[in-house]
Amino acid sequence: MPSDQRFSRINAGYFAICLLLGGAGAYYPLIQSVLELGALALLFITLPRLRGITTVPIAKCLLLLMTAWFALILLQLVPLPPAIGLDLPGRSWAIAVQREISLADSWRPLSLAPDRTARTLLASLIPAAILCGTLTLSKDGRLLLWRVVIAAALAGAIVSVVEFATGFSFSLWANSTRNAASGLFTNRTHHADMMLVGIIACGVEGAVRSGARWEKKWMLLALTALFAFAVLITKSRSGLVLLPLAVFAALFLARPAEKRGPWRYLSLGAAIGLIAMLLTPTADRVLARFASLGDNPRYGFWAMTAEAIGDTFPIGTGLGTFRSLIPVWEPLRLVNPYYPNHAHNDYLELVMEGGALAALLLAGLIAIVVRALQHHRRAGNTPGRNPIFLLGGFAVVLILALHSFNDYPLRMTALAAAGAFALSLLALPHKARTRSFKSSAAAITSAIVVLCLSALSVSFALSMRAEIRDPQKAVALQPFSSTGWISLAYARLTEDRCNEAKAAAVQALRIAPASSTALAVLGSCAWRSGDEASAERWMALAEPLGWRDIIVQSWLADQSLQGEDRAKATPHLDALLRMDPENPIAGTTMMSLLADRNGPDAVAEALGVAPSWRHDFFENYRRTGVISAAGTVTLVEGLSQSPTPVTEAERSTIRSGLQARGETAAVRRLSSGLIDNGTFSSGSGPLPNRARSSRDWRSGTAFGVNAVIGEIENPWDGNALIVSDRGIGTGTIAEQTMTLAPGLYRLRLAIRPQASVSALPEWQIACQTSPDRRAPSSPLNARYDTARDSWQSLTADFVVPERGCTTQTLQFVVADQARDPAILYLDSIEIISLPD
Repeated sequence: MPSDQRFSRINAGYFAICLLLGGAGAYYPLIQSVLELGALALLFITLPRLRGITTVPIAKCLLLLMTAWFALILLQLVPLPPAIGLDLPGRSWAIAVQREISLADSWRPLSLAPDRTARTLLASLIPAAILCGTLTLSKDGRLLLWRVVIAAALAGAIVSVVEFATGFSFSLWANSTRNAASGLFTNRTHHADMMLVGIIACGVEGAVRSGARWEKKWMLLALTALFAFAVLITKSRSGLVLLPLAVFAALFLARPAEKRGPWRYLSLGAAIGLIAMLLTPTADRVLARFASLGDNPRYGFWAMTAEAIGDTFPIGTGLGTFRSLIPVWEPLRLVNPYYPNHAHNDYLELVMEGGALAALLLAGLIAIVVRALQHHRRAGNTPGRNPIFLLGGFAVVLILALHSFNDYPLRMTALAAAGAFALSLLALPHKARTRSFKSSAAAITSAIVVLCLSALSVSFALSMRAEIRDPQKAVALQPFSSTGWISLAYARLTEDRCNEAKAAAVQALRIAPASSTALAVLGSCAWRSGDEASAERWMALAEPLGWRDIIVQSWLADQSLQGEDRAKATPHLDALLRMDPENPIAGTTMMSLLADRNGPDAVAEALGVAPSWRHDFFENYRRTGVISAAGTVTLVEGLSQSPTPVTEAERSTIRSGLQARGETAAVRRLSSGLIDNGTFSSGSGPLPNRARSSRDWRSGTAFGVNAVIGEIENPWDGNALIVSDRGIGTGTIAEQTMTLAPGLYRLRLAIRPQASVSALPEWQIACQTSPDRRAPSSPLNARYDTARDSWQSLTADFVVPERGCTTQTLQFVVADQARDPAILYLDSIEIISLPD
């Protein structure tokens, strides 16, 4: 076995590899396997050093907690008698699947996806190795690991700065977060966590160098500033919220025993620097993201995870099973093209997967941390203690624990390693009393376990890598992988080799019964062979497993339509469009329902919850026009009673389609509001050159004139359109396309010049005579009246002719070249219909 000094270097080297490569994620299984093999090797040489660790109470508790964690995983993998499995909560659908494949009387493990639970066991080896290794290190060995953290954070910061400098066109991993810095991670928020850990490590290093020259401490302050900047360019809201906590924790750790010297200037400089960073445009963009917190899908993830906990508690679904099982509880309103890989709350996910025992382990961990802090407070700075290391470790644990409320940092290998390192610092350093196993039998047993787990890790990694290209090879490498069998079943189905497809699907269900894809393969094969009853039975078993399988949803929608049950078919079509808004078959079928007698009501119910495909649906309606005028009115009126009524932009799109087909009466009936975002309450900032839809405000061609939506002093009603005119060009300032039925209308708005002007810009209406031709604009005869607080009210009447004006463009135009620079404010623009 290696000497203490050599072991310290080995431990530091492995820790560095974990921090540098552990951010790759599950999409790089070979990297994960390499880290797992390294963990097994490190555990093999660390275990003998743990003898005598019982003299350190906190270390003993941490090791007992780690042992209990692995015991829980093994408990979930042990097959149990069928009598026990039948009585477990929340598994009726799994029992139904097992009965269908003649496995109801077979022994089954507690985990509903044991292959994923086995992968969790392998992944847990990495933090376990770091924890055990750090517990046996001396003070110098632990300091070396702190410096490894700083070096890894510096590497990640450099990568993120390169990403920022290249406009985020460069990223280390193929699946990294786009348009934000992610450093050594695939996820920007996890990179932000690593930078926060690096900031705390700088504080620890500053404390260790308390007697060093202040130039070196200024270097640490510069590193802290770099890491803080790296947090900002991740655009992570959680990172920005936790940044002040990390910075002031580092300053607290680095403070000298006596408050002399430039310490107070360093603290003041750090505070000023942090505030300056928070005032940068990058920070402004991050802060602007807080406005969308109400629409965050995490709330939906938490709700469905809580529902899963309620159904499966106290047993749980099995550690590592969230991704494969959460579709069972996923509501239709949350379905989108992106699969929910985690609950974005590690505590909820842990209890869902591990049940009551996992909750007890979590409570035990909290108790250990509290006990360690109490022990430190009572002992104070007694000889042999390292309060700075303990407090630094606690700060890291606190940062990761807080972020775990709305994310999953500890599911990433690099951060799990950092968290294990921080936890081990809660215990006093333990000098290894021995470096060899107690007996040769113990050494041989340990070696056999290491070899078996190594083979399992390598087989899983190679199997996952081969699943897409060669699923037959994947199941040969790891026959315990349900995802491999599912890939093989689907591949054989597409090749029309149903016998092999059915065998692979049954094998997948034997391992993990929650596979709707495997059930869909069995149903499809039964349908192709003419066995409609079996096909219906397999698809009925797949229906409770969620909305995510395309084959199942397509089949269920088709069967409902054949039975003329439009209301039942609509949710399945809705699910298909949520996963792929451009799905041509589902889109066309949904559109065709509008021509049915009860179809508009069913479609209105689906559109009423604002699915992602809603905009595409209305645009397709405008182009195709498959629905009658009466059906269109029924749809719009049905949506008016829904949680999300038709917006004015959507109403205008519908009117455009009706007007193009000459449905003047229907256009008149739907002509309420007539103009979109007339109060400028939707969004802020410069008007785009191209509108988000054909009915939004957009900027014009006037040179030297800018139009921006924003807040003003002395407003009319909230935001306003702010027009800055330098008086050097003519043309359109802003415009919007509308669809008005023939008749008489009145334009009304509020306008306020910032100062007195000789002439105001004019309003014009241009008719669209054909899709590619617009008639010349006609100026409106505007009348101005005094309103309030320097505001004026403008009114202008105009006529839309019976022919040659299917759509109209309202324009705000500057035509006078001999004018002075001016600033104008506009608000509450509306068009009302007047009696003929």
